[in-house]
Amino acid sequence: MSSKYTLRFAPDSLGDFKDFMMVQTESQHLFVVPIEARRPPPVLTPRVLDCGYCLVGGVKFLEFMCQNVGLSAGTFYIIPKDQWPAPNLRFSEKPPFAVGPCVFSLQPGEAIVVVFFPTTVEHCSQPFAIICDNCQVKYISLEESQLVGVELVSISGENEPLTAGEMHDLTAEHFVRFSECHPHIEQQKRLVIRNNHLELAFHWQIMKPNLRSLLPGETHEPSHIQFHPDTNDVYHMSPPSGLLAPCQEHEFLLTFCPKELKDYHSVFHLVLRDINVIIMDIEVKGSTELYRVLLEPYGVIIPGEIFISIATHRQFKMWNHSKTFILFQWERLNSSSHVIDVEPSAGRIEENECFDFEVIVTGGKPDKLKTNLVCNIQHRHEPVKLPIEISFKGPTVKLSVPCVDFGLVRLGDEVQTTLSLTNTTPLEACWMFKEKINNKQHSPFWIQAVVQSPQVCFLNCKLVFSDLYLGVPSTGTVTLFNQTLLPSHFSWLQGKQASLCTATFDPSSGILGPNATMNINVNLTSHTDFVTGLLAHGNGAAFMVQPDSGQLGPFETKTVDVTAYCLMWGEYRDHLICKQVGDLEPMHITMRMTVKGCPLYFQMIGPQPDDQCQGPTMFGTHLSGGDTISQPLRINNPTMFDIQVDWEIYNIDENDHTLIELVMPCGDHFPLKDDDGNELLKGGKEKEYEEEEHLYPAKKNFISVHTRPYIGSLSDSPYSIIPQQIVIPAKSTGCIHVSFTPFNLSESQCESRCVGVACGFLNLNSEKAVCIPGKVRRDLALDLQPVKLDLLGTIKPALLVQLEDDSETLEFNASAGDLLRVESDNEVVVSEFSIVESFQLRNIKETPLHFKLETQPPFSVVKVAFHCSLSLLDLLNHTEEDLSLAGSLIHTKTGRKKLRLQQNLLIHHSNNNLQSSSQFLQISFTP
Repeated sequence: MSSKYTLRFAPDSLGDFKDFMMVQTESQHLFVVPIEARRPPPVLTPRVLDCGYCLVGGVKFLEFMCQNVGLSAGTFYIIPKDQWPAPNLRFSEKPPFAVGPCVFSLQPGEAIVVVFFPTTVEHCSQPFAIICDNCQVKYISLEESQLVGVELVSISGENEPLTAGEMHDLTAEHFVRFSECHPHIEQQKRLVIRNNHLELAFHWQIMKPNLRSLLPGETHEPSHIQFHPDTNDVYHMSPPSGLLAPCQEHEFLLTFCPKELKDYHSVFHLVLRDINVIIMDIEVKGSTELYRVLLEPYGVIIPGEIFISIATHRQFKMWNHSKTFILFQWERLNSSSHVIDVEPSAGRIEENECFDFEVIVTGGKPDKLKTNLVCNIQHRHEPVKLPIEISFKGPTVKLSVPCVDFGLVRLGDEVQTTLSLTNTTPLEACWMFKEKINNKQHSPFWIQAVVQSPQVCFLNCKLVFSDLYLGVPSTGTVTLFNQTLLPSHFSWLQGKQASLCTATFDPSSGILGPNATMNINVNLTSHTDFVTGLLAHGNGAAFMVQPDSGQLGPFETKTVDVTAYCLMWGEYRDHLICKQVGDLEPMHITMRMTVKGCPLYFQMIGPQPDDQCQGPTMFGTHLSGGDTISQPLRINNPTMFDIQVDWEIYNIDENDHTLIELVMPCGDHFPLKDDDGNELLKGGKEKEYEEEEHLYPAKKNFISVHTRPYIGSLSDSPYSIIPQQIVIPAKSTGCIHVSFTPFNLSESQCESRCVGVACGFLNLNSEKAVCIPGKVRRDLALDLQPVKLDLLGTIKPALLVQLEDDSETLEFNASAGDLLRVESDNEVVVSEFSIVESFQLRNIKETPLHFKLETQPPFSVVKVAFHCSLSLLDLLNHTEEDLSLAGSLIHTKTGRKKLRLQQNLLIHHSNNNLQSSSQFLQISFTP
């Protein structure tokens, strides 16, 4: 039998269902009826999603085609596996992956998006669960492969690795070293870099290296790494930026071009442009060296002397031992006197090669040239210098005669003579005659003449008009005297003060015969006050006003000339009083004047307006150890005061470089002394004033301090002055004697220059002369510039007489037969005779030499004579040993004998020096 039942199925999801139904019957056994309900499920592919490569820090969006290959549609939810089952269904992210949309209905052929954002360098894989609305759960895997791969494939050329202990960058993976080169020389290396995976946008950065010494096994701390741009601009990478195509090799050109002599060290960073990530570090080192240039020979030194104006050629080489060619440029030496050229002047020398040069020297004047010729090498910091030493000489002109003597010549007359000049050189010689100067290129010859000219003097050197009135003529007489034997023409000229007076002379001109005198009448008419009258009050200065009176109209202005006259130093004060008519008060105008200089002057040189304190230069060349030379000097005092002069002598040493000296006298600087040198006491007591507006005597100090330019060392040898203190009366003269005592020179000295200066310090012994209170005040002694005498003497040895003749001997020849003479009665008698020879001695010194000549018999000095007598025949019987001191005996081939006598000529100088002339006297005697 059978039974049919209806089974109702109401599912709450799209999942598959299985169940069973129990059928119970009356029998003992139960049986089970299985029940299943399902639909064809949706099927998703693939099971693994491969995200490929992505840079650390980057984000990669991928769209995957997930296909539903099943027979029915479905709704899905994707979630990381470790998050299932999930309390909620809102998130679907598992770093470094994210999937979206996380809830989706996927019809057959639709796709989902996967996002990949890695943060570290590693292989990533994450499982995700996909839940379907049919309650099925499937698992998939999200994976990525190796991170981006960039590698340095090769470096062209030789690349010396880092040495042990060499400082290097802490982070650099690769190292490139350029060979040592010269500045501005470019080197290049080709780098090949391979990109194994992604397309990469890049650029290069040049940074300074991170240098730090690490111990073995020590690693660097990231905090020690710093990045600073390198601004040396000697390294360049080409191309500097661009794209690295995936799975390809790319070539880069690394250039090194140094500009200075030093070591260069940098690091290249290959940086990804989009995310600013460094993917490769390349450390680069390079160094420079100097251009090596050698001159052969090292300098041009021409021995001897070469003529000026003639080009001289010398050859030399230049070697280039540098690592590349050099470009050279020689500078031309073109001074005002000399010209030096090098040919070729510019060019190129290859590596390890040399170049031949020629230096051309042309002198412009006689001179010794020592200089360096400069050669500039391109890109070499220091030029190459070629030392050059040359001596130039000019033409030589010789005169036909050594001396020209014009004899007696009248001043103003013209006398001529003829000389022959010979040019002994191949140069054109320009010549001129001039007085002797210190020039090596002169040919001296002596010119002498006795020149006389008429000389006229006054028998009365002063004409005084004691009573002189303005506008009234005064008459006086002066006498002219002709001191020579030559006629003299005279005439009168106007003086500097002709505007102050009118002077007429009778006769006004004429001729004075030899040793003649003539009286001249002088008529003088004064137009204004004379200076003597102005200074008659004895103050040393006076002011004169012109005009001294007049009338001023309404609002009128007039100019008044105030003239100052002075003949004495000092500070002067006075008032110009303008007296006005009526009850008006007089107007006082203050006048101040400071007068400097020295009123004294030496008779032999006269007044010196330009340098009043400078006296004559004394002495010249004298013999060593000679007598003291004393010269008198007369000093004129035109003032109305007695002036005391204290002399001090200082020796000047050229090697003494002292600049200033300190003088600290006690009491009076130079007190007045008597003839025995004892200080004289002054009477009276001077008052001390401290007012500044008026002039009063300066306050005296027991000790005073003075600084002055250094003069020399105080000494009384070899110069001296007598007397050391002299008082020159007013309107009168005084005389001093300046002495020079030449000392003895040592044997090694050829001469000695004695340089000194005599300083005369001025003093006034009259209280009125020193100061008139409120009117005049005068400085004294060390506060004044002294009078100076330049002392210059040269000491030379006297042993400088030379024979004028060029021969070295003065020879006498005599015969013994000349001793016999026949008288008028045919009687033969013995008669002595003399042979006389002449010679000249020349003094080559610049000072007179006094000497006497001495010789031994049988010679005598008249000129120079040899006396022949019978006693000389006795010498023939002497042996050679006996004759060795006096002479020698010579035997001729004919059997005859000759007696030769030799002696030296002795010259006794006035300074007791004895000179044995290098020339000697030789006598030949034939018996």
